[in-house]
Amino acid sequence: MLPEQLLVLVLGSNLGNRQLTLHKATAKLCAYFGAEIAKSSIYETAAWGLNEQPVFLNQALVFNTNKPPLEILSFIKNLEIELGRLPRAHWDKREIDIDIILYGETIFKNEILQIPHPQMANRRFVLEPICEILPELVHPELNLTMTALLSACPDPLKVQKLDSNIN
Repeated sequence: MLPEQLLVLVLGSNLGNRQLTLHKATAKLCAYFGAEIAKSSIYETAAWGLNEQPVFLNQALVFNTNKPPLEILSFIKNLEIELGRLPRAHWDKREIDIDIILYGETIFKNEILQIPHPQMANRRFVLEPICEILPELVHPELNLTMTALLSACPDPLKVQKLDSNIN
């Protein structure tokens, strides 16, 4: 069995009842991993990649887990389908998207999964919610804190924290 690791996920939705979808995903993730140890506010963010689509709601969740990365990925992909995600083009709109961003200090790379997420340092919608809850967390490859990554992030897209009362 693996030692417990800090698992950082970022959830996104820009179709349907986005807020409800994030809440359902969070409940299912908590049922699988146990209660989250940190949860960011919900952020409204411009779409990355394909601009002509609805804005996203994004949120970061943090769990302690000893589940192996590929098992986590399998659970997440099945959960996305269960919550209504349909196959679409890369970066297209989606009912739910759940990305594994970090898994402790683990560096894991194969043909279907890379941890840390290879684009996290370039995506404001990933870094803003993580910085809210884990600003001093250090990226295991870049050796920079989340705050440092955010301050250097080249992404110009708008990310706005929503009223914390809706979370």
